[in-house]
Amino acid sequence: DINLNRIDVPLSTLSSNELAYSRYDAIILTYNEFSILNKNQQNALYRYAALGGNLAILNSAQSIKVFNRTVKKVTHIGLGKLFYITRTMKKSDDILDDTPSENKMEYQVPVRLKKQIKKLSSKLSFKTNLNALNNNFPVIDNLSIPAKMIVIIMAIFGIIVIILSFYVSKIKNKGLYFYILLPILSLIFTVILIIITLINDGLTATIRTRTFTILDQGNKEAYTIGIGAYYTPVSLKYGLRFARATEVTILTDQEALYEVDETTGQDLLKGWIVPRTPTYLGIRKYEKKRERILIKNDSNGKLQVMNGFANLIKEFYYADAAGQTYKAKNISPGKTALLEEYSETIKNKKTIKPLKINSLSYDSLQFIDEEMSDSDNAYMYKILRQNQYIAIVDGSPFIETPISNSNENKSIAYIYGINLKELPQINQNTKIEALNPPQSTNAGEK
Repeated sequence: DINLNRIDVPLSTLSSNELAYSRYDAIILTYNEFSILNKNQQNALYRYAALGGNLAILNSAQSIKVFNRTVKKVTHIGLGKLFYITRTMKKSDDILDDTPSENKMEYQVPVRLKKQIKKLSSKLSFKTNLNALNNNFPVIDNLSIPAKMIVIIMAIFGIIVIILSFYVSKIKNKGLYFYILLPILSLIFTVILIIITLINDGLTATIRTRTFTILDQGNKEAYTIGIGAYYTPVSLKYGLRFARATEVTILTDQEALYEVDETTGQDLLKGWIVPRTPTYLGIRKYEKKRERILIKNDSNGKLQVMNGFANLIKEFYYADAAGQTYKAKNISPGKTALLEEYSETIKNKKTIKPLKINSLSYDSLQFIDEEMSDSDNAYMYKILRQNQYIAIVDGSPFIETPISNSNENKSIAYIYGINLKELPQINQNTKIEALNPPQSTNAGEK
């Protein structure tokens, strides 16, 4: 069931932070109400939609202009949607609630919004058991305890104790020595077990992430949705630390008491991460970013790409204005690479429609590597448009590292670049600042 409640508060009190609305599957306003909001409040609603939300605006006109665009029915904004709903509806349209009351919306809502609300609710409220997450998206290669090795060592310990007991008491007739040697022997085998455990796990925490970012280069904005897996073999002193602007959602279904300290950001303390147990988090984030990709012909007329990220670009795909696709691989930060024509073309394809990235969810991000594989039916060619690119980047440049001194294991970011502007010609004298990734704090020191 879908609950639709009217919130009767002064519009001036609405938040200018998109995270204040992230708990809602959809937000519905009249056009007059939207127009009364100040610029910061409107931008917060825009970012809410761009991070996967549904924003619906009601009015009697055939179209409206919001966020510098004309909206008639449904407009895709980043990872979410903007719905424009007229008050005069067809009889065939479904409604969420046709019984006016003080606590319910009095407008008919079409079936397309109802379906989208249900879809959003399921994709961002995703929870499953830890074993399923670890099987589909393992944070370390071997999570199991070395049980066989421990059993063998304990068996050796037992055999030695029996032999020692017989030797000391029966042969040497000095049973008291056995009670002196036994603690020493136990200590030796305990140290051996600790050494084996450290060899198996180490002392350093491990992080694995999969993120999908829409990078609006013209407006210097990044909208990111991702899944993060975090593992530590020992207790963390400060827990996990995220920026205050990052939305973090626990993805496992186990019940626990979660403690958060927001004094200097988001410090996820008690309950969030337990030694030798992976923690899986859903992450959404909006951020102003200067990182960008430069694409232009060089002095010889060849199309080149310059990596403006602080991370290695493993694969890069670009579609020009004619729909011809290009590809490059292994581009180091600040370096350029020649773009080679690729056999795949998006020209005249039926896929040239509004973006189909709204199905991305915390669940599907576990399997995005398969969907984004280099094949004729690859997901990337279903969303790639003219004058846009997709970069497959090593690491996670658009979300912070919540544990300092940690290792990244197979972390990959998919960056979808839009709103590319005319840029200067690339030559040997062109320089670009490869920005450093977000600096971690001491929050995760052990």
